[in-house]
Amino acid sequence: MFFVSSGLVAAAFYGIFLATNFSQSKSGEEGILGLILEYLPSIAITIGNFVVPLLCDQFALIERYTPSTTVIVALLRAVFLRLMSLVILLFTLWRQITCEGNSEGERCKLCQYNYEDYPCWETRVGQEMYKLTLFDLIINIAVLVLVEFPRRMVVDNWSNKLTQWVGRQEFVVSANVLGLVYGQTVVWTGALFCPLLPLINTINFIFLFYFKKITLFSNCRPAQKTFRSTTSTFFFLVVLLFGWGLATVVMVYSVADVVMWYFIALASVYGKTVALLRAQLKLEGRDKQFLVKQIANLSRIQILKHTAAAHE
Repeated sequence: MFFVSSGLVAAAFYGIFLATNFSQSKSGEEGILGLILEYLPSIAITIGNFVVPLLCDQFALIERYTPSTTVIVALLRAVFLRLMSLVILLFTLWRQITCEGNSEGERCKLCQYNYEDYPCWETRVGQEMYKLTLFDLIINIAVLVLVEFPRRMVVDNWSNKLTQWVGRQEFVVSANVLGLVYGQTVVWTGALFCPLLPLINTINFIFLFYFKKITLFSNCRPAQKTFRSTTSTFFFLVVLLFGWGLATVVMVYSVADVVMWYFIALASVYGKTVALLRAQLKLEGRDKQFLVKQIANLSRIQILKHTAAAHE
């Protein structure tokens, strides 16, 4: 079952890669189709983060781990999936922006990046982080309205073996905290490219707090498998540290590239100026040679005139 779970995670990563490539290649579409294509990477990431952990949890039941081991394995899978999905998205964008790292490519030779498809690549990266934040809020609201409330109503009003087996939704603290850590990582990653993203995420967290509070008291039952508070605090701080490290790498690389592209552009401008000055100096040298020849000819003529006058 470990290989099946790993295969599901790998399939989710590959789906994110394909969705991002397809979305960027169809960026010129308009209308409803264009809107769907714009949000396709965010949709793929959100579906992967939502569906794959559920399937892996079912496989964990077959593996018959101890309750504490089951919780730890589920959290590790969820952390790996969420952080790596963000890495896959950024890597795919990097490949397309930098012509797969080939700065001498046809589209990247002039500006050292794909300026035809990404005139302002920073804006595109910021847009992707903004869409991830927005779509995460939409999915949370949709799950609350379309899944958790109907599930509670069905379980409370219809008593049979199926509803008793399904039961109310469990409020898993660790999974919800992990969602907050993931949202904070997205904000750290995109804050350089979308300065309003921290404010947007603050509003997002306020809404999420009240939505989670409503669903906790109205729809949920306590989780059967718990995570010790001391262990969970350390674990989530470590995950937050990894998220901060990922955002720092992206920020340092982006700033270094912007500075490098600035000096490349500056060197290009200076190179054109130097070439223009060289051409000007050549023209001035030719003018001087022409003037020297003219002066020499005039001097020769004057000398001949003076010599002829002296003989007369």
